[in-house]
Amino acid sequence: MAKAKQEVGKACAQAESEPGDPELPAIDELYLTYLASYCDMLVVERNASQHTVRNYRLDLLDYGRWAARASVNPLCATRRDMRNYLGDLDYAQYSRRTVNRRLSSVRSFFRWLVAEGLVESNPADVVSAPKLARSHSARRHGAFAFGVARQR
Repeated sequence: MAKAKQEVGKACAQAESEPGDPELPAIDELYLTYLASYCDMLVVERNASQHTVRNYRLDLLDYGRWAARASVNPLCATRRDMRNYLGDLDYAQYSRRTVNRRLSSVRSFFRWLVAEGLVESNPADVVSAPKLARSHSARRHGAFAFGVARQR
């Protein structure tokens, strides 16, 4: 674990000193290695379905591609970087549900990284997700679920 933590530290220092090539951004190799380990853990420890693992992997690859384009080391992201990521998703007009799912994937991945001792903190934990609009039927059924009848 100590060696892995040193690798992340070196990668963070290198990312600060070397801006990425904006034309051909490549996802950080160490990030991809940890992503593969995380997906393995989802299968082995959590018994996640292949669809769940595929969706986590796609969301986290998207985050890795964003980080490469933004010249951010995906393992060294800050709270500001996370907010910029969400802002870029919003600018690209992804639905709030999609933004929330992607943020959830990144949060879960960083929680695992912290638990494994690979990074110090989870920058996605302090970022709030966009609020989802409630449908009319959900409001109506929600009121009855708590024994409260709507008054007209």
